[in-house]
Amino acid sequence: MRAEAPRIATWLAERFLTKRQRESLVGDLIEQYGEGRSVAWYWGQVLRAIVASTTEELVGHKVMALRALALGLGLYFLFSFPVSWMSATAQGWIGSALVSCGPAAFWCQFWSNQFSAELLVYAACALSGWIIARFHREHAIPAVCLFSAAVLVLEYGMIAWLLAVNPPPPGVPRTTVVLVSLLSVLGRPVAVLFGGLSGVQNQSAGFAVPLD
Repeated sequence: MRAEAPRIATWLAERFLTKRQRESLVGDLIEQYGEGRSVAWYWGQVLRAIVASTTEELVGHKVMALRALALGLGLYFLFSFPVSWMSATAQGWIGSALVSCGPAAFWCQFWSNQFSAELLVYAACALSGWIIARFHREHAIPAVCLFSAAVLVLEYGMIAWLLAVNPPPPGVPRTTVVLVSLLSVLGRPVAVLFGGLSGVQNQSAGFAVPLD
């Protein structure tokens, strides 16, 4: 007997597709995979189904989509104030108690920032995704996906602008700065998705406010 279908792809399908689509698609995909379809084919079918499902939900509920986007970006902006304060406090403590980075020490500053700021940013992103999911119970997944995509575009746009106006640190190739920045910021929309999925999975345990 052939090995079971890719677990991660199946997990994504079971969480990002609607109940109706899961019932009609996932079982069929698993059956075709067992009959000889490739792993690449299975992943491709799952990802296409998720994109189509999310797009269909957003187009069919435009008011909900705009509301979720506005609420998400509002939370993203509001959370930036306490996160900035806490990260500055944490970075000051790291600089005084653990290690002090010179102005040209790129990697020292990068890792100091990761532990003092980015972890707090990821937590705020996850919380904002959780809130979006809880306040859009009927369309939680597409709402969270839209917000996550907006965060990705916003952050990558800011990186492009910062890299265009600021030269890289002395001795550090620009390609290194670009790759490190892109990978670091990628965690933000991912954190939004994980927070949103947590909100969806735990809806029955607490309140949920349907707004549509």
